[in-house]
Amino acid sequence: MKERITYIDQLKGIAIITVVMMHLYCFSSEIAVQCLPSRILYSYAMPLFMMLSGFFAKFTIMDKWLFIKKKTISLLLPYFTVGGLYSLLMTNGDITSIFTFHYRAGYWYLLSLYLIHISVWCGATLLSLFKSLDYNKREWMNIGVYTLIWLSLVYIVPLFYPRVSLLENMPQVYMPYFLCGFLLNKYIDKLKDWVIPILLVVYLCIFSIEHKSSELACVSSMSISVCIIYAIYKLENCYKESIVHKFLDKVGRVSLSVYVFHYFLIYGIPDLTSVLTCGNTIISFWISLAISLLIVVPIIILDCFISSNKYLKLLILGKS
Repeated sequence: MKERITYIDQLKGIAIITVVMMHLYCFSSEIAVQCLPSRILYSYAMPLFMMLSGFFAKFTIMDKWLFIKKKTISLLLPYFTVGGLYSLLMTNGDITSIFTFHYRAGYWYLLSLYLIHISVWCGATLLSLFKSLDYNKREWMNIGVYTLIWLSLVYIVPLFYPRVSLLENMPQVYMPYFLCGFLLNKYIDKLKDWVIPILLVVYLCIFSIEHKSSELACVSSMSISVCIIYAIYKLENCYKESIVHKFLDKVGRVSLSVYVFHYFLIYGIPDLTSVLTCGNTIISFWISLAISLLIVVPIIILDCFISSNKYLKLLILGKS
């Protein structure tokens, strides 16, 4: 398995830019949400982001409290600091809005990822007890254990909703994407090139279905996300000196900052419905991409300022 920082950052950069583009449509109007570019972005943006989280996840069997402390700092600190500030601004000072505001004001991803990380780490710890099994049995054990973990989220987490509404159903909905990325990391070198066209056909066929089930939508999102990850993985040595490559590297390094701060800038933009629903899919896509880049650039500058102070870096981004 190749591990190059440029390859990792490039994937993260692509993922977070598509998330910003998707949110431009989502936060405009229902009309904008229904247009073709929005539906394409919605079909893979967050699934790809969650799959990448699983793809780059490493579960070393460290002291459980050390692991929980590490994930609490890196995921929950940004959730409560930046997400809390955003919720306060959006609800005129309601301090409890971080727990109840719709989709946690967009910061649900950090909370869901925290729960998924803890759950999958528990699975990895359990699997470490079966190292003596032969390879095939261990692989089946992997599938069984992680499936049971996912089912536990499906049936246990809803018990807390709506009394503890911050949990909602996001962890169990997005955990399959995380696990898919986690397993893809192990087997991507064994993936055959001919699989990619098949996955693309699967994606296009399911995407064309107007009223599809959530299960089909999940298969569709996984298919296109695997294609994107595989393509960038195979092309990591191409165009290294290009401006686009360098820019994606930079955006990838500050993907957390882009995620937590882009909401502030999007809500400061006037209604873009007329621009994003211009009737031309290609023009609409490029307009949303251009606006997204205008949002990303000042956040890169802001990240440089935050990272220069170790206390701000820890408090806002959960990085020591």
